[in-house]
Amino acid sequence: MVEELYLESFDLDCSGNNRSHRTAEASCEQLIVRRGQPFQITLNFSPRGYEEGVDKLSLNAITGPCPSEESGTRSHIPVSDALQDGTWSAAVKSTDGGTVILSITSPPDARIGDYNLTLETSTEYQGSSFQLGSFKLAVNPWCQKTLY
Repeated sequence: MVEELYLESFDLDCSGNNRSHRTAEASCEQLIVRRGQPFQITLNFSPRGYEEGVDKLSLNAITGPCPSEESGTRSHIPVSDALQDGTWSAAVKSTDGGTVILSITSPPDARIGDYNLTLETSTEYQGSSFQLGSFKLAVNPWCQKTLY
């Protein structure tokens, strides 16, 4: 039986992500990203590292008072090996021992606002959920797909 994957720590890299999303002047402590543009987070697992093919990772991005997938305010995001255009997606960018860097993107027409982000891990029959914190999703005037 494979040992459960445990999230020891994480980093939303507010400073770096906010700089690349042109939101650094608004905050250096709160993650503010623009829709349709990827951002990175770092996950540190212990006592063992993430194993592709053994462990499954997924994220949940939730906003609003009554979130639902139908209204676009709740998104379940399986982590894969490549980002997909036009939808919430997440991909493993790199791994190093117990450290995993994920790249995450939202659709260009995602609801703007305050989101809560959670990580779900599963290994065989074991699973856990970890609260990663919150972020703000902002309009992206540099993304051609958001222009109507």
